[in-house]
Amino acid sequence: MMRKPIYRETRTVTLPDGTKERRKSEWWYVRWTDGKGRRRKARAGPTFALAKQVLTKKLEEAAATRAGLPIQNAGDLRLDGLVSRYVEARRPHVTSRHLAEAESVVQRAFDELGAWRVRDVTPEAVEKYLNRRAEKGASPRTVNVDLTRVKALFNWAVAAGELAMNPIVGVKARPQYEKRHARRALSEDEVKRLVASAEEDWLHVSILLALYTGLRLGEIRALLWSDVDLDGGELRIRPEIEKSRRGAVLPLHPVLKGELERQYKKTVPGPGSLVVANMVCKPIKPLREALARAKVVYRDETGRFADWHALRHTFLTNLVRSDADMKTIQSLGRHATAALTLGTYLHASRDREAAAVAGLPDFTEAPDGAAEEAAREGTTGAGTTSTSAQRAQKKDGGPNTEPEPALEKSANCLLSSGSRVRVLLPPPDY
Repeated sequence: MMRKPIYRETRTVTLPDGTKERRKSEWWYVRWTDGKGRRRKARAGPTFALAKQVLTKKLEEAAATRAGLPIQNAGDLRLDGLVSRYVEARRPHVTSRHLAEAESVVQRAFDELGAWRVRDVTPEAVEKYLNRRAEKGASPRTVNVDLTRVKALFNWAVAAGELAMNPIVGVKARPQYEKRHARRALSEDEVKRLVASAEEDWLHVSILLALYTGLRLGEIRALLWSDVDLDGGELRIRPEIEKSRRGAVLPLHPVLKGELERQYKKTVPGPGSLVVANMVCKPIKPLREALARAKVVYRDETGRFADWHALRHTFLTNLVRSDADMKTIQSLGRHATAALTLGTYLHASRDREAAAVAGLPDFTEAPDGAAEEAAREGTTGAGTTSTSAQRAQKKDGGPNTEPEPALEKSANCLLSSGSRVRVLLPPPDY
């Protein structure tokens, strides 16, 4: 019987109750005959696809040995040359910014590992590097980005046929249980004070852009006047500057449109000019100074921050206050799912919670039609009966009114309960 060249090993495991069970290993193994006719086996990887690639590489090396051709060990490949080939291969498919960031992350990782060749990059060395990054204050998300970039390099090398398998395929991402910065939505009064305290023109415009469009800081920084249609009242976000790389078109609020018109007339820029041309390199400091002047705390007692991204939270929360529907809020927030919008960016407030509870009807009032029926039967002098008395009537088989039509009954319920009619309002004018 011919044995399979790709397989998973089985072993016998003794269970707590003393019984034995045969289990297969999580890793795949390969069998082959090398160039000198010797039977070999090796652990290949956690998936069948990786094991197949390893086997193909081993068979090619065996064929080259039999033919007398030289073989280069994959572990001897120089990392600098591998990175250069990876960058050139990925250049047509990603933005230059993404490519530069990926190259920087990979080079930093290899420098700190002291790695020159592929064999220097081991799972143990990478785990230690990621631990050092976390100890220096990097968030779990940042650590995982570093790991993803290095893995992407080796995955490309496998697909290109330069490596048989990714040497760090078994390194797992860090769990991301907590956010680095929990944000809060500012109240309307806080927002008005913040807008009034923004002294510089660029800061004033940037804050209004975040409050009325929900633009992220990087999108505000890269926004061009050619992206702004003042006549049509729209703002276009180019795919290359958006986080999701999809692009979007957002409506302009009259207040924001008026401010942009004022800025345009003041500077008379060209179509390729930045809307916020003189934003400082690190705009968080001017924002914190404006928050201090407005007497708005940067970090509240619960640890939530009022930074630039908090203005995006404020924008989406104010859309809820204007009674926009969930689909519209998700679309304006440019989120892939409504769950992200609802779970992360929308914030409840004590006032709205109290108002929502206060809007519930009074369930202790007499049901519709009960007072009139009681008056006709002469069961009460005041024209009404208590709820307990009505329950007793029903229990004793007392008189009952004919059911009202559904629409009429719903209308009577609204009128008797004093429920308020919901009115759609535009976002507040800051």
